[in-house]
Amino acid sequence: MMLRDCRDLPVSGADRTALDGYERAATTFARYRTDPLAEIDSVIAAAPDFAMAHCFRAGLMLCSTERAAEPELRRSIEAVEALHPRTTERERGHAIAARAWLEGDFRRAGRLYGEVLARWPRDLLALQLAHQIDFFTGNAAALAERPARCLDAWGDAPGRSYVSGMHAFGLEETDRFP
Repeated sequence: MMLRDCRDLPVSGADRTALDGYERAATTFARYRTDPLAEIDSVIAAAPDFAMAHCFRAGLMLCSTERAAEPELRRSIEAVEALHPRTTERERGHAIAARAWLEGDFRRAGRLYGEVLARWPRDLLALQLAHQIDFFTGNAAALAERPARCLDAWGDAPGRSYVSGMHAFGLEETDRFP
């Protein structure tokens, strides 16, 4: 049986304990607090087949923008790819986007995370990573537009305030903040 995260998105390879750890790491990352890497590494150690945990770890490596993180980024991507027959389409989309980043095609990585969001607009990780990529690549328009396109799908789902914050940041960056 496949579990669903707190935003009702399916995840593969997780048990309830691992999913709870993933949610804690996601909240930590969304708040830009403490160390989500330590939490997600613990989750992966306990549930090595949890594809979104590997996707999350890859995203953290991607956000570091450091060449020294490339081996760990590659390791996380390869872990998700090795689980391929059992992963969801969304998880595979994350892996493809992270691989584009690893290969140095940063704008393509942003577009690919955007494709994930087009199908699953409540994917907080995809939105946060796309938002970071938009910032890194100077795609100011997308900083406001991407979160705005997702907001309606959120309703009162956990994490909506982070989406609103990303949208507000994008409005400020494009001189459109009311």
